[in-house]
Amino acid sequence: MNYLNLYTELYNHNAAEYYFFDENASYFEKPENENENTTKYSVTYDKNGIFSYYRDNYVYTGGAHGITTRTSRTFDPVRGKVLRLRDFLRSEEEVELAKKDILKQAEERMKENPSIFFNDYKELLKKNFNPENFYVSDKGLIIYYQQYDIAPYSTGIVEFSVPYKAPR
Repeated sequence: MNYLNLYTELYNHNAAEYYFFDENASYFEKPENENENTTKYSVTYDKNGIFSYYRDNYVYTGGAHGITTRTSRTFDPVRGKVLRLRDFLRSEEEVELAKKDILKQAEERMKENPSIFFNDYKELLKKNFNPENFYVSDKGLIIYYQQYDIAPYSTGIVEFSVPYKAPR
């Protein structure tokens, strides 16, 4: 096989620069800093007319570590409706109570492990609260914060469980 041909025909020049052929071993080697993209889905609830899941997408493009980003969706398949946080926490008062519950849970976690969150986590909880970042579980609503929203990378995606009412 003509490996020079393989290089010029199958790979564009930039991509080919990241691989090299080891003639002694008779194979192509990948560089140490290869890129990675992995997606994992988790169904969190599928009963009582509600289907909920989240998707974690991990991307590594070099450096110390990759980044995981979570997205989630909750549906009422019978009515063909995407459910929003307001379908469960129906008023601003209920949302504010949920935020207070999250703060209380965070404070309890900080007592157990003082380095789990950033020092200004209380402000970051408010600032980075995103009503799209939730899914349904048997425990209730799981409200989550992305990596680095309120905590260092080592803490990961942070989740808080909040009781909910059935959707409208």
